[in-house]
Amino acid sequence: MSYLKDILDGPDGLKDMAIQLFALPFWVLTIYIFNPVFYKENDILIIMSFSFCLTIIGVLGFTIFSEGIDLIAKKTKIADSSVVTVILQILYSSLALFISWLNYYLTGEIFYLFTYLIFYYSLLAFILFSVWAIRFLWIKFKN
Repeated sequence: MSYLKDILDGPDGLKDMAIQLFALPFWVLTIYIFNPVFYKENDILIIMSFSFCLTIIGVLGFTIFSEGIDLIAKKTKIADSSVVTVILQILYSSLALFISWLNYYLTGEIFYLFTYLIFYYSLLAFILFSVWAIRFLWIKFKN
C-alpha cells in the first residue's frame, strides 16, 4: 500500500503515468488475439514492453486529439485530464477490436497483429487530421 500512497501523494506526472498504464492490458489482449504465436513463444517481459510502447504511442495520439478538441471548444479542459485520454484510448481500442471481429464475421478474413496495428493507427491518424483540420478552419473563418 505504500507504493499507492507514494503515487497518490507524488507529482502529477507520476499520477498521469500510473493512470496511463490502465490501457496496457488491452494491448496484451490484442497481441494474444491477433498473434498468438508471438504471445506463446516470447517472454512476458517482451510482450509487456511491446504493449507499453503501443500504449505510450496511443496516449500521445489521444492527448493530441484532446488538445485539438480543447482549442476548438475553449471551454473544456479535456487535455488536462489523463483519465479522459485513457478512457478514449480504451473505447477506441474496443471499437477497433469490434471492427476487426466484424471484418472476420462478414468476410472470413482474419486481421493479424501488424494489419491490426496499421488499421488502428491509420484510423487514429485520420481522426487526428480531421480534428486539427476543423480547428484550422474554425480559426480561419472565425477571424
